Amino acid sequence: MIKEIDLRCLFFLALTLFIVVGSPVRAANELPRPASSYSTDAAPIISLGRSPVKGDISMARQNAVDDALARALEIEVTRILTASQLSGGFGFIVGNLLAPSPDPYISTFKIIGETDHDSIYTVAVESSFKTQRLKDFFREHSIIPSAEHLPAVLLLISEKRPGDIQPKYWWGSNPPPHDYITEKVVAAILAEHGFRVQGGENNTSSPEKAGIYFTSVHDAEASAALGRKLNSDMVVMGTAWAEEDANVMGDEKAYRGNVELDIYSSRDGLRLASLSKDAVAASSDPREGIEKSLAMTGEAAGEELIRLLKSTWSAKGGDIKVIKAKIEGTDYLSSFIMLRKTLGTMNDIEDVQTRELSSKQAIVDISFRGTGHTMAKALMLKSFDNFGLELSDVTEDSLTIKFIPKSDIRTIEDSDMEGAFISE
Repeated sequence: MIKEIDLRCLFFLALTLFIVVGSPVRAANELPRPASSYSTDAAPIISLGRSPVKGDISMARQNAVDDALARALEIEVTRILTASQLSGGFGFIVGNLLAPSPDPYISTFKIIGETDHDSIYTVAVESSFKTQRLKDFFREHSIIPSAEHLPAVLLLISEKRPGDIQPKYWWGSNPPPHDYITEKVVAAILAEHGFRVQGGENNTSSPEKAGIYFTSVHDAEASAALGRKLNSDMVVMGTAWAEEDANVMGDEKAYRGNVELDIYSSRDGLRLASLSKDAVAASSDPREGIEKSLAMTGEAAGEELIRLLKSTWSAKGGDIKVIKAKIEGTDYLSSFIMLRKTLGTMNDIEDVQTRELSSKQAIVDISFRGTGHTMAKALMLKSFDNFGLELSDVTEDSLTIKFIPKSDIRTIEDSDMEGAFISE
């Protein structure tokens, strides 16, 4: 009995010392870094570092740790930035972030393995970073867009629950009171990430008061007009619905929420992207299960929307880009005059400059808010009386436009020439 008591005492004494002093392995392997109020957002990174041993094991160990932390910072940077953001600011990032010491951005780290083999000291380090500080650095130097450069988004998400014949939506005539759960969750997530969010029955007046009338629940043309009226850059429109699923466990049932959304440009009503998400919740209360599944669906949709909105905004709503277009085809010059007139009416085209003009082709610089891919999609929606367009060799900053003649060709009238001036 005495022996058991002694063993317990020794156990609790050891446990107390462990808590107060800390893990001996961690204490020995961690090196101090500057403290900061910035939090760590991402999962830890494991990286390897190496350094030659030149008579000083301690110095080799320190150099190997520094090498591992530098590699980890490179990984963290690629986690945060897209390929285009990294490419656009690569030289600045290397010279001003990766080349100096990574110390200001390291939150914690510990050595989880080390060895001295063939006069090379190698360490494995698990580290975490002050992600928010890194994001602030990128925003300060315009490598990623700051919150004020993110688009304003109008949400038009209708909602249908079991028992509803038609989905409910706040932008109709005399909409009934309703708690639009999915839209509220999506709005909260977007606002948390810096988007300016508009929409909802509580903060937007009736579209009809603004002279905008929806011919259907999801009238894309009316939604774009409402977006322009409210100074929104993009419109997110779609339907969320919930239903009872087949799975049962005791008194609990499964409830499935679904949402399908389209993203439109308010400027021209062009559909930019789409998404579909679902989620399943379990509850013994049908109302709770339905509402929970709608909320979970909103969370999944909100996270995906952040990615889609940023990518489409950087492509369509960002800085003006010069797209080099090669224009060719049979009797292309007369067709080009008509195309030039159409280009002049497109909202995202700021200017068209003809750089080369020959009997077989023209080279044109088109100042466009977006990429060659976005412009090609916009041109696909245009129709012409005398010809069609064959779009090929489409890249981020170039494309080829070939005219395909139609059977009934009419002569270009003087009225067609007005406004179709080919710039120098």
